[in-house]
Amino acid sequence: MAKPAQGDVSLLQDPRAQALLEARVAAHLAYTWSDGTPHNTPIWFYWNGDALVVCGPSSAPRVGVLTDGAPVAVTIQSDDWPYAALLLRGPVTTHQADGIPRSTAAWRRGTSARSRVPPGATSCLNRCP
Repeated sequence: MAKPAQGDVSLLQDPRAQALLEARVAAHLAYTWSDGTPHNTPIWFYWNGDALVVCGPSSAPRVGVLTDGAPVAVTIQSDDWPYAALLLRGPVTTHQADGIPRSTAAWRRGTSARSRVPPGATSCLNRCP
């Protein structure tokens, strides 16, 4: 059987990809800033099985720059040797929420390292593979 082509979303089913999607590490979100320059920021994420969910306060600078369809790149890298990395690219889908979505709140309670997601986060960016 042929191996899926680079960029095929079925690659996310690979156990190595799944391990990184479920890892307790920060991802790096790359996007184009309003002046056209590249911007890269570490960010906590949650993999819901279909999309990479990123939440933050509505006052975060990226919220005004990332609009529906904006191209982004996300890198998730392991902390331990031998290092592994998962690179994702595609358009963003934005969703404004009042408070923290239930799935994200449950995820925050279950992970102490990720409790750095600001309380009262009011906007989410869903990055669909």
